[in-house]
Amino acid sequence: KQKSDKYLTSEILPIELKLMRMKNYLDAGKDRLVYDSLKVEISRIDNNEIKAVALTYFAEAAQNLKKYSDVIHAADQVEALNVSSEKWTKPMTMLLKAKAKYFSGAKSEVKDLIEEAEDNNDLEFKDLIQSQIEWLKRRLDK
Repeated sequence: KQKSDKYLTSEILPIELKLMRMKNYLDAGKDRLVYDSLKVEISRIDNNEIKAVALTYFAEAAQNLKKYSDVIHAADQVEALNVSSEKWTKPMTMLLKAKAKYFSGAKSEVKDLIEEAEDNNDLEFKDLIQSQIEWLKRRLDK
């Protein structure tokens, strides 16, 4: 709703259009394309809201490519950003960081991360993020 209102009153920036394409590519499983494109683009973005979204998509692509150190680095960058409208990026990247830690064998650090993601998960994409948190919790309990 927020984005549609914003786009009705102002022009879509080229980087915002690119991020829409990147999300579509992620959904289509084109992780390498998203990873390579955003790896170059992120350093050029000066808007924190847009950068947070780009880093989140980059982290998701990196996760799918099993580049766990890149996931952790991107999540740390999102955590350091001050965002006002794209707040969903923080719990999402905390979740991606928790998954990266889990899959790279650092399982002792996962519980705190998923608790933090869950505590901050009251925004957009709540159900999607929560379902993935629950999936990871079940994995930890095994």
